[in-house]
Amino acid sequence: MTVELGTSSIPRWAELEVDIRLRSKVHITALTAQRKVSKLVLDRVGNLLFGDEPCLVVADRICWRVPVMLAFPSTGPVGKVGEVDVVVETG
Repeated sequence: MTVELGTSSIPRWAELEVDIRLRSKVHITALTAQRKVSKLVLDRVGNLLFGDEPCLVVADRICWRVPVMLAFPSTGPVGKVGEVDVVVETG
């Protein structure tokens, strides 16, 4: 599992120590988030897109960040075209 932290406020050459202690009810698993995004992009955008393996993002809210991938039937996955965040508490 990957945890991404927003680091825009860290100055250059700073010493960084990260101690994470979180409490959140996780009602949406990584697999469920991936499936929700796959269905969303299939229904609303196009049939050549799908959700790939998500990573956990800790920011203002805790969410699964699901990469949206483009794939062609003849070649398979081409690459990432975007991301969708799915909140772990509400989906």
